[in-house]
Amino acid sequence: MVVIDIGDGLIELINPVITEKEGCEKNTEGCLSIPGIFGEVERYEKVTVEALNQNGKKVIITGTGFLARAIQHELDHLEGVLFIERADTLFKENT
Repeated sequence: MVVIDIGDGLIELINPVITEKEGCEKNTEGCLSIPGIFGEVERYEKVTVEALNQNGKKVIITGTGFLARAIQHELDHLEGVLFIERADTLFKENT
């Protein structure tokens, strides 16, 4: 299960599977699991996910841009993959 919140409310996905994907873009990512570290990660620009919601009903969500990136980032966590393993370059936050 993953819970995603990019500012539009919680998205809860149980047993999510990406069923469609389009395009590619590279952008900066970070993670609460590794504070202060960021990296340039290539992800799909658009993804469609099938999952169950908290009531056990099938949901289909299509995300583009930041939502697509967040979905892929969180699904990676389910596979034990951190963004630093996908990043082309890593850098520390400027403080």
